[in-house]
Amino acid sequence: MVIGSFAESKTDRGYVTLVYDRESGRELQRYRGYLCGGGPDWVAVSAERDGKPVLEFHR
Repeated sequence: MVIGSFAESKTDRGYVTLVYDRESGRELQRYRGYLCGGGPDWVAVSAERDGKPVLEFHR
């Protein structure tokens, strides 16, 4: 798994975290929020939901 975050545009303050398959390069998933950490089968994303900061874990 390869993970990275980027801002969608210069005017949009939100980040998107992308998860790719390491061998094929195929995009596996997109999460709204900034990448905080990841492992072989999980990713942690810092996001804002309903105006409140949250830390989300995805598998």
